[in-house]
Amino acid sequence: MARQSRGFILAFVVLAAGTVASGAMYEYKFFQVCPGCNTTTGGINNAGTAGADDVSGFPFTTGYLYNGSTATPINVPGAIATAATVPHNNGRAPGAYLDGATGVFLPLVREPDGSITKYAGYPGAPFTWFLELNASGDAVGYYSTDLNDPFAIRGFYRTAAGTYTSLAYTGPGAGPATGLLGLNEAGFLVGWSGDVTTSTHTGVIRRPDGTWETLSYPGSDSTMIFAINNLGVMTGQYRNASGWHPFIYSGGTFDSPLIPGYANGSITGINDLGVIVGNTLAPGQDALGRPSVGFIATSVPEPGTLVGGFAALLLLSLSRFGQRGNS
Repeated sequence: MARQSRGFILAFVVLAAGTVASGAMYEYKFFQVCPGCNTTTGGINNAGTAGADDVSGFPFTTGYLYNGSTATPINVPGAIATAATVPHNNGRAPGAYLDGATGVFLPLVREPDGSITKYAGYPGAPFTWFLELNASGDAVGYYSTDLNDPFAIRGFYRTAAGTYTSLAYTGPGAGPATGLLGLNEAGFLVGWSGDVTTSTHTGVIRRPDGTWETLSYPGSDSTMIFAINNLGVMTGQYRNASGWHPFIYSGGTFDSPLIPGYANGSITGINDLGVIVGNTLAPGQDALGRPSVGFIATSVPEPGTLVGGFAALLLLSLSRFGQRGNS
C-alpha cells in the first residue's frame, strides 16, 4: 500500500504558481535508495529532502530520507520493516514500522536529531500509518481494522495530543475504502476513495470545514491524490487505457508531465517551491504495483520563456545604456 503521499511555508507564491502551469517542463534526477532497489517515494519538503522506501520485498523493507545525493535509512530496533513518507519543513519525518514482537504495523516519526518516536496506532487496528504531519504535530494517514479485508481501510486525522478521528468519504462516487495521504497547513486533506481490489479510485479532498469534494483527471477511470502543498497545488496519478500517469493540479488546470524514458509513473509530492517527487511504474501494473526508480524534478523555463526573458533583459540594458549616453 504505497503511498504516498504530501504542506508547508507560505512563500514564493508567484514563482511556485508559475512552475505548475499547464505544459511546464521539468529537469529530472532519477535515484534508487540502494543499488538495484525498487524505490517508491513519499513527499518532499522545501529543503529538498524526500521520503522514499525500498520495496524490493513485500510490501517494503526499509524507509529512507533522500536529500538529493544521500539516502539515510530509518532503522527501528526490533522492527521487521520501516517506511518513510513526507518530511516536514521542521525536519520531522513520519512513517511506520512493523513491530517484530507483536506483528502490528504502527506509526513513527523520525526526529531531526535522528531519534525515533513511536506512537500508538488507531484503537484496535493492526495497521496504522502516519503519512504526513503539520507544523503542530497533527497527523493524517490511514488504518485498517482487518488486514484480510481490503475494504477495511479508513483515513484518519490525529491531533498532536493523541486523539484519532476516523474519516471516510461517503458522497457521490464513494468506494468501500478511503485513504488519506496528505495535508497542508490550511487544513486541507487529500487522498482517495475506491476499491483497492480493482485499483479504481476517485480523488477526494476534505476541506477545513469538514466538507468533501472529489477530483478526477479528465478521461481517466481512476484518480488518486497524493499531496497538496500550502499553495493548494495537488499531485497524484490517474489511469487510462495506457496505464498510470502523473498529474499536477493547480488553479483548476491539470498538467500531466512526461517522465523521460518511462511510460508510466506517479507524482507523490510537491513542495512550496514547485519541486516534485515521484516514481516510475511498470506498464500493466496497478496503482500499488512496484515501481523501479524514484525521481525529483525541478521546473525549467520553456524555450520561449527564456527568449522572452533574455529579450526583456536586453531591452532593459539598452535602455539604461542609452540613458547613460544621453546624460
